[in-house]
Amino acid sequence: MATLTMEDEEALAPWRINAESITPIRPLGAGAYGTSRHSRQSSNNASGATSGTNSRTRTKSRSLRGQSALRRFVAEIRFLACLSHPKVVAFYGAAWASPLKAENGTLEAGNTGNAGTGNASDLQMVLEYMSGGDLRQYLVGTRHDARARAWRAPKLAMALDIAEALTYLHSRQPKPILHRDLKSRNILLDSAYTAKVADFGVSRYGLHHLLEGERGGGGEREEEGQDDEDDSTEQLAMTRSIGTNRWIAPEVLSGDARYSTAVDIYSFGVILSELDSHELPFSEVTLSNGQSLPESAVLELLRTGAIRPSLSDRCPREVATLVMECLTLEPSRRPTAAQVAERLRSLLERERRVSDIGDDVSTSDQNSFLGAREDLGSMFSSSVGSSSLSMERGFNYAVLGER
Repeated sequence: MATLTMEDEEALAPWRINAESITPIRPLGAGAYGTSRHSRQSSNNASGATSGTNSRTRTKSRSLRGQSALRRFVAEIRFLACLSHPKVVAFYGAAWASPLKAENGTLEAGNTGNAGTGNASDLQMVLEYMSGGDLRQYLVGTRHDARARAWRAPKLAMALDIAEALTYLHSRQPKPILHRDLKSRNILLDSAYTAKVADFGVSRYGLHHLLEGERGGGGEREEEGQDDEDDSTEQLAMTRSIGTNRWIAPEVLSGDARYSTAVDIYSFGVILSELDSHELPFSEVTLSNGQSLPESAVLELLRTGAIRPSLSDRCPREVATLVMECLTLEPSRRPTAAQVAERLRSLLERERRVSDIGDDVSTSDQNSFLGAREDLGSMFSSSVGSSSLSMERGFNYAVLGER
C-alpha cells in the first residue's frame, strides 16, 4: 500500500490545492500508468470558503502500485512545478485528501478511518485543460478535410509550437530535459489549436535529478538518458505497448542506455510525417498478404532504421527534408530543437506572406511556393528490400534496402 510520507507532503505543500475544490466532470482517458479527467476547480478565499468562481482543469492520477510508484509520481509533480513555457501544458498544483498522522510517521492520504489504513490513490496533479483534445484525435478527425491536410499556416504553427517546447526543454540547466515519450497523443491542443507538450512521466533529466536527490545519490550521469533499474523496467513496459513505440528513436529501442536530446528530435520527425499523412505512423506497412505487421516486427524494422516514413505529394520539400534529417539513424546528425524551430518559423513566415495575398491562393500554388516535392520516392533509397512486405504505390511508408 502506497502512503504519503511527511517528507512527501512537505515537498508538495507549496503547490497543494484543496481536494474538495476539485469536481470531476468526465474521464478524458486511461492508460497503463493512470487516468486523466476533465474537472472543475472552484476558487477558495483566504478562509477556505468557496468563492463561486470555477475554472476548467485537467486532473491526472497515477496507478500507484507500491511506494516506488508513489515516489515517482511525487517527483513528477515537483518536476512539472519547475516548468513554465507557453507551449508546455501548465501545471496548477496537486490535490489529495487531508491526511491523518500514523504512528509510524506516515501521512495516510484518503484515510477516513483509523490511521494506518489509508492509501495515496487519491493523489492527483491539476493541469491546464486543453479543450481541443490531443493531436492524434485532431489528425483523425480532419483526415478527409482537404484544407486541414494542406501545409498552410495552422499546420506549420502546430509543428512550430512543438519545436519551441522542445527548444525550451532541451535548453534547461543544469542539464537538458529529455521528454522521451513524445508522440501525437502527448501533444494537446487548446481552443485556438495551439499545440502544447504534455505527459512528462518518463522524461529525463528532471525526474531523475529529483529522485536521486531524495535517495541522496551523488554522481552525475555521463549522458542524459542513462537509466537506472526502475527506468529500464518502465521503458520496457512502454516499448511493449502496442502503437506507442512508433515514435521511439532506434537507439532507445536498441537498449542503448546512453542517449541524448536527439531521441526527442527523432520522435518529432515522426510527428511531422504524421502531420502530413494524418495516419498512425507505419500503419500501412503490411505483410505481402495484406495483414498488419506484428508489433515485434515493426520494432525490429524501426530499431535498425529499415523503415522510414514516405510523404505525400502535397508535402513541401523543406518539410520533407526536415523529416528525413530528424529521422537520421545517427543521432549526432539530427538537427537540434532550436534549428528545427528556426526552419519552421521561416516556413511559417513565408506561408503567411502568401496568405496575406489572399485566401484564394490554391493549395497547389502554396505547395509550389514552399517547394513541394516532385518525386515521392526521391527521399529514399532506390532499392526496396524485404520482399515479404507489400510496397505497392500509394502506401505511406517505404522500406529501405540493405545499406
